[in-house]
Amino acid sequence: MYNEPNYKWLESYKIYKQRCEDRTGMYYTEET
Repeated sequence: MYNEPNYKWLESYKIYKQRCEDRTGMYYTEET
């Protein structure tokens, strides 16, 4: 029971981090 919410939060955090990285990558590509 305690593991499930934690796992969901971790997954959403992974997606959020990936989106952030994608955004920075796009910015870098546009700037360069």
